[in-house]
This record gives sequence, C-alpha cells and structure tokens, in this order.
Amino acid sequence: MIKAASITIGFSEHPDHQHPKSFSGENCWADAQSYLNSLVAAIPEDLLGYYKTDFSIQWEDDKEYEGRLDLKHPNSSNSDHHLPFHVRQFCLTHSGRHCPYWMSADQYQQVLRYVSAEQRDYFADLLDNYDLTFAACPVTIAT
Repeated sequence: MIKAASITIGFSEHPDHQHPKSFSGENCWADAQSYLNSLVAAIPEDLLGYYKTDFSIQWEDDKEYEGRLDLKHPNSSNSDHHLPFHVRQFCLTHSGRHCPYWMSADQYQQVLRYVSAEQRDYFADLLDNYDLTFAACPVTIAT
C-alpha cells in the first residue's frame, strides 16, 4: 500500500484555524486527525451549522487527493471529522462500490451519472492501492 507523505489542513471557517497546517511523515494521519479533533472539541454544541474545512493528502508517489470536511460538534448528527473514514467513504461512493445508507438506489444512480469513468477509476485506485488507515487516527475528543 502506498502511504501518505503529508496531509495539509488548508482553508477552514473554524475560528481557531488561521493558517494552513501541514503534517508529514509516518504519523501524518494521526497528527492531522489529532489537530482536527482539537478543532472539533472547541465547537459549541449548539452551533447550528458547520465549519467548511479543506484538506489535501500528498501520497509517497506524488498522487494528490483534495477534499472538504464539514466540522461540527462531535455530538451532532453526521459529524464529519474523521479524516480517513471520510476519504474512504467518499471513494467508496464515487467509485461506484457503495451506496450510502441515506441515499436510495435511484438517488445513487443519479449521483454516479456525474462521476466520469476516469474519476471512478481514480477513486477505485485509492481504495485498492493507498493506505487509508483507520488505526493510526485517534477519534477520542475531549469536550
């Protein structure tokens, strides 16, 4: 499996995130996730929205993945802050391998109509050949 070389948390609407932060090396998943956990822990439980947060992953073979998390308080429904889970779920959905539980089969087919064969292959390649490790990422959040 090809490992991540670095992960960068770029723009975020979160008030505690002022500048891009990059994490590199063999602990980049865990370090990026710990940072995200600290941001999420500071979100008020009564916040009605979320903080859009961009990220990018640079792999050891120079392939890049870019995405966006919607950070909410961890007790919120659909809290979206576990980085490898988010990437894996996005790739499963957009490779055509998995329909999310909240979509009907018809809705899923509508989504896939906008995903080109090249994009599906890209997401399938990430799933098959790149390390989307869960074990290295702490999910416990001190609130």
